[in-house]
Amino acid sequence: MIADGFIAVHATLCKGSAERDAIIKKQADQQPVAQRLMTIRGVGSVVSLGFIAFLMIQRGSERRPMSAPSSD
Repeated sequence: MIADGFIAVHATLCKGSAERDAIIKKQADQQPVAQRLMTIRGVGSVVSLGFIAFLMIQRGSERRPMSAPSSD
C-alpha cells in the first residue's frame, strides 16, 4: 500500500527531528546567554541560539563566545 511508505518516511523524519532538537537543546543549555533568553516566554533553544548567532555575526566575533552579564 502507498500509505505504508509514507508512514515509514514520516517515522524516520520524526526520529531525525527529535535527535536534532535534543542536540540544539543541549547546546542552548550550555550557553549562559541562551539560558537567560529562554526565561522569556516563547523563547526556546532555537530562537535563543539564533539570536546569539545573529549578534555574534553583527559583532564580527564568530569565534568568541558570549558570556552572561555579571550580576554585580
